[in-house]
Amino acid sequence: MKKLVCKYDIPESVLNENIEKIAIDTESTGLNLFRDRLCVVQILINNVVYIVHYPEKIYDKSHNIVKLMKHKCIKIFHYARFDL
Repeated sequence: MKKLVCKYDIPESVLNENIEKIAIDTESTGLNLFRDRLCVVQILINNVVYIVHYPEKIYDKSHNIVKLMKHKCIKIFHYARFDL
């Protein structure tokens, strides 16, 4: 399985692939949505793991992740109640 580390977003080219299902997990500094910061989003797409690192609390650069969440593919979450 290939791994690709990205900062703030996944490559736009990923959106052009044939995507049937994805797996998503997030890592944060805690489980309080209002206090704790998102650190990493891990996304499995077509046998490639995209590890998206957020070194700072800047989330408005993740345009391709937003497009991916709107995609009609099947989405599998580790803990969807928090990850979404």
